[in-house]
Amino acid sequence: MSESGMKNISSDPTCEEIFTVLSEYIDGELSKELCEAIEAHNGNCPPCQAFVETYTKTIELVRTQPAEPLPSAVKDELSAALKRCQDALDQTR
Repeated sequence: MSESGMKNISSDPTCEEIFTVLSEYIDGELSKELCEAIEAHNGNCPPCQAFVETYTKTIELVRTQPAEPLPSAVKDELSAALKRCQDALDQTR
């Protein structure tokens, strides 16, 4: 999401607004002001605080796992699904 797209987030964000920018928040891609607003919200919202902590820990755990190649059957299914999506997009143009 671009910085301009984040201007729709209020200075007193709701739980739902935080969820929409959570990835950018964790990646450090948001403005200082928006990060401060999210942190203030999380300080008063234990469910959001727990969600952010869990989400962050999950990312850390996934990054430590060794990468394994996709089985060929999964790769073929994924390629076919992507082709169907591309064909559907092409038909709408």
